[in-house]
Amino acid sequence: MASNSPRKSDSSARSRSRKKVVIAPGPPRRDSATASTVGAKAATRTPAAKAEARTPGAKRDGRGGGLLSRDKRRQREERLTGARRERQVRVGLIAAAAVIVLVGVVAVWRSSTFPVRRVVVEGNHQLSTAQVLALANVPKDATLLRFPGGAVRQRLLTNPWIASARVSRVLPDGMRLHIEERLPSAKLDVKSSFWLVDSSGLVLGRVPVTGFASLPVVRDVEGLKPKAGEPTRSSELKNALDVLAGISTQLRSTVRVVSAPSIDKTALYTADGIEIFFGEATDLEKKDVVARRIMQEQKGKVVSINVRTTDRPTWHGLGD
Repeated sequence: MASNSPRKSDSSARSRSRKKVVIAPGPPRRDSATASTVGAKAATRTPAAKAEARTPGAKRDGRGGGLLSRDKRRQREERLTGARRERQVRVGLIAAAAVIVLVGVVAVWRSSTFPVRRVVVEGNHQLSTAQVLALANVPKDATLLRFPGGAVRQRLLTNPWIASARVSRVLPDGMRLHIEERLPSAKLDVKSSFWLVDSSGLVLGRVPVTGFASLPVVRDVEGLKPKAGEPTRSSELKNALDVLAGISTQLRSTVRVVSAPSIDKTALYTADGIEIFFGEATDLEKKDVVARRIMQEQKGKVVSINVRTTDRPTWHGLGD
């Protein structure tokens, strides 16, 4: 039965005028099984795959990205190989240059460049220049590069007169020999022959009787067999030389003879004929002062002085 109600008609009109709203379905929800599978795959990925996944825009080929790593390794190896070759070339060049320099140095060293044409001798007094040159025996082919300084010095030192020697170059073509000679301290009277000795007892060589007249003569020493270049082993001679070295210049200048038959009987004889018993070479400064005081106080009277004991010195005059 048809209805004539105006409400129903109005309701149908409104229904026709409504807009049609479509609700789009949301993203599919993962269930727990799907999440577990994804987590397991992530856990089993290799470090290379993880690094590739973290790199934005990483290139991959159809087999999974291994080609890029191989390319990088190949490039690195090529760089290393090139660097090694460059080092080898540099080392070869350096070695070749060193060989060339060495050959040049040897050639110059063996050549006659900068020859030694003159030899200068300095510091010699007892030895003549000719004697020094003969000792040095400088080779004829010596040069400033091939310089025989050490060998020349050793030959000079073989002479007992030479205490030290220096050999040096003198540009442009010379060699300098500077020597320092030993100073003789006394003459040894040994069986009518005389030998020079320095203050240490080193025998310098034989000397004529009239030679070195200003030096005191040491005599009465038993068992002496002097040899040039060798030090004495006589304790009596050493004691006599120590006495001469330890007294004042004023007293030593008056001494002409030293008698040393023993250490205790060591005595000095002055130019005035005064005998001074010094004995052992101890307290020399005090003994010297006492002896000179007695000589001054008893001038013209004293002929013998004994200062072996400085606390009780004695002296004897003419007629005593």
